[in-house]
Amino acid sequence: MKIRGSITANNPHTVGLLGSKVVVITHTENKEEIHIISKREAEKHETEYFFRGVLLQNPT
Repeated sequence: MKIRGSITANNPHTVGLLGSKVVVITHTENKEEIHIISKREAEKHETEYFFRGVLLQNPT
């Protein structure tokens, strides 16, 4: 799974692949666990952000 993460004002979120779809997962975490708050399909600009990062990390 390819993932890219960032921090929002309130909760961390992760952009990654789930099967063949790019998704955004919002979560909280502590030393013991990660609690998933929501998962949704990424919007167009988030999908572009994800694949731009993947290409930069894995140039051909």
